[in-house]
Amino acid sequence: MHSYDVIGSAGVVIILIAYGGLQFKKISASSFWYSFLNIVGSLAIVYSLLHEWNFSAFIMEVVWIIFSVYGLWCHFRDKHFTK
Repeated sequence: MHSYDVIGSAGVVIILIAYGGLQFKKISASSFWYSFLNIVGSLAIVYSLLHEWNFSAFIMEVVWIIFSVYGLWCHFRDKHFTK
């Protein structure tokens, strides 16, 4: 197994942890951690895809990153304006 496979697999685990936390109500969809874990996990998967190309998976992860960055932006915006 290559290092990029290990990193990509770790990314999958990180995303699954975020999703599991959401489903089991340990974190909320608007929390910092949900978006942060999704960004980190997706970046790790993208890294692995740069070594073993899969266009459709790449598009999925890039969109996942964009949505998660928006989630972080909303988190910090709402936190800043509610004070």
